[in-house]
Amino acid sequence: MLSEKVYIFLIGYLCGSINGAYIIGKLLKRNVIEEFGDGHIGTSFAIKYLGTIPGFFVALIDFFKGFVPVFISFKNNLNPYLILILSLGIITGHNWSIFLKFQGGLGAACMYGILFALFPFFLVISLLLGLFFFFYTKNTFKSTLFVVLTLSILLLINRVSLSFLLIPSSLFLVMSFKVLRIRNRVNI
Repeated sequence: MLSEKVYIFLIGYLCGSINGAYIIGKLLKRNVIEEFGDGHIGTSFAIKYLGTIPGFFVALIDFFKGFVPVFISFKNNLNPYLILILSLGIITGHNWSIFLKFQGGLGAACMYGILFALFPFFLVISLLLGLFFFFYTKNTFKSTLFVVLTLSILLLINRVSLSFLLIPSSLFLVMSFKVLRIRNRVNI
């Protein structure tokens, strides 16, 4: 029999597997996987291939598919360790969707939805600082790393439980793994 942890991960995975770029692409009568499929179908993909406005709606879908399940779990006092497992399921589903032959996005909007559900105040501070870092570096990956590190430091200073403290860095590691796989595939 499957354990509670496996069920929680699978629920997160299925939520994360709902792909905003695919949905918006279908609404616009575009087959995003066949036309543009490069193994990373998310917000940045949608902005690049579908346009800014469709990209905004993809970002909303990706943000809320991370936010809603984690917010509900958090408000219902789910064990922080199980929220970590749920969050990892969501980002894994987003990055390797079962509905899209294990293709998906990189996970930034989804990750920010998860983190906003848990740490809204600290995330906003981290994002504002990350914005300055982005304007300096013009690199979204490094800026996301900066946001995660800043958020982790704020959580550590405020003595957040270890399970919650592990969430930002764990999600970023899953996202980084996907980025590295794409870079290796296209020889960037």
